Amino acid sequence: MNHLLCELLVYLDSATVVKKTLPLLDSTSTREEQIRYVRTLTHAQHGWTLSSKRVILRWLGKAREFRGGKLVTTEVKNLQADMLARLTDDDRQQLATEIAALEKKEPLTVSTPLPVIRQWKMPDLLTDLESDSERRSLLGGKQALLSASCLKCHRINAGGGQVGPDLTQVGKRFNQRALLESILLPSKVVDPKYSHTAYVMTNGKTIVGRPIAVNKNQIVVETNPLTEETAIVERAKIEEAIRSRTSPMPSGLVDILTRRQILDLLAYLQAGGNPEHPVYAEPGSP
Repeated sequence: MNHLLCELLVYLDSATVVKKTLPLLDSTSTREEQIRYVRTLTHAQHGWTLSSKRVILRWLGKAREFRGGKLVTTEVKNLQADMLARLTDDDRQQLATEIAALEKKEPLTVSTPLPVIRQWKMPDLLTDLESDSERRSLLGGKQALLSASCLKCHRINAGGGQVGPDLTQVGKRFNQRALLESILLPSKVVDPKYSHTAYVMTNGKTIVGRPIAVNKNQIVVETNPLTEETAIVERAKIEEAIRSRTSPMPSGLVDILTRRQILDLLAYLQAGGNPEHPVYAEPGSP
């Protein structure tokens, strides 16, 4: 309901709407909610200070890392243009550092696929889970998450994507065996909140993905959360829409990891990235 109150306060030309809304631009709000708040604030005529403008510019810098396809990227660019347009010459002088950071082009990075180590199966690692006496590495677990592309979709603490479930507390609900099973067999149990939709078209083609934008004529579907590929579905040409039983999380993501890296990854998930978690204690310590 916060976004509706924000929109109402902007409509009523409230002088406090900016101050009241800025605290909502934190990690507890979803990416979509944050975008909506900022979009609404760009229409606010009063209540702006140099400090609040700086907060929005810094948020825009973080928002450049939001994943969600071209639609999200375009939306963030439009918000940036709207915000920069409202700055005075004096604002620009005092906010030069933040503006320069926004206008700096993001470096083009080309990722090289890592070689497959092994097509891991549950029996390959169960014995290790039951008898592992080696001290696990916090840094190794975090690096394994990055290598396996987990953080492109999932969030742990303040880092990562927001497409899939937040994994910060997952270790409190599942043991390492259950975590391993969800990684190796992602389609065994699929949370309906994160399942994809299969659109069967009148031409016989099927498009599977997550709807990220809808209008009366089309649906924009993200078909690959890792590469942010999207497809346009013409609503008039949909013959049937079916909830997919296949997880949007690809299988085989950890096939590029060694046995040790997978065990470090599982420990990191169990600990929620907390270096003080007992999983990182010296073997044999009380």
